[in-house]
Amino acid sequence: MKRTSAQLKQMAKDRLLGNYGMCIALSIIVSVISSAVMFLCEFATGIYRYPMSPAPYILYFVLVIILSLLISVFSAGLTYYYMNLCRGRKADIGNLLFAFKHHPDKFILVSLLLFLITFLCLVPGYVVLFIGIFTRTGSELLMAFIAIVLLIAGVVFDYILMLMFSQPYYILLDDPTKGVIQSMKESAQLMRGNKGRFFYINLSFIGWMLLGALSFGIGMLWVSAYLSATQVYFYLDITGELDRPAEPVIDVQPEPQQYMY
Repeated sequence: MKRTSAQLKQMAKDRLLGNYGMCIALSIIVSVISSAVMFLCEFATGIYRYPMSPAPYILYFVLVIILSLLISVFSAGLTYYYMNLCRGRKADIGNLLFAFKHHPDKFILVSLLLFLITFLCLVPGYVVLFIGIFTRTGSELLMAFIAIVLLIAGVVFDYILMLMFSQPYYILLDDPTKGVIQSMKESAQLMRGNKGRFFYINLSFIGWMLLGALSFGIGMLWVSAYLSATQVYFYLDITGELDRPAEPVIDVQPEPQQYMY
């Protein structure tokens, strides 16, 4: 059964009631780690001390890519928290480290592959743009127009591919023994016939994101939790898990303590 965007969002809102505090706290932790890493990159490369030299910028770009891949492991842990929360399982701060303990290299490789896909989609447009700027052939306007067309086409094609390969994190978190390529293939299969629906779900959050931005980003903490939970329910929907009987909740009662008198 394919649930509508409204149904998935309602499920997310119901699940988040009483859990927003932890969701926001975990988002802040990941954001602080990301900001600290970016600051260290800027400090280590000296891009502000040597603004006219290209070497610090190149080093900064390389470091940002490498460290962003490492941060993606924390992002996978945050996703794991939402998966547990939406499934009614134990969800706590320890979930952030799940990906570090279960094949972190796979999550890094997935992020690297997605980065390379985006890079390759945008390369043609940037190549034409740089040729037009530096060759001085007299047809700069034509080259700029071609570059813009190629960049727009690249962005559209890249977004379609990102929709297709939007589920590997969930797949690997469910089964870390699977390979990276296998998770990409399974993502493509799951998204067959579902890309438009996922695009619409993400599009429906633009209004919330604008409201969050108007609050100087503070409101984005709530919007991010809402979006993440909705995306998890989308994954559970396309895998058919939402249509399966719910897992039984086993209430384990502590044994009565015996006291010696």
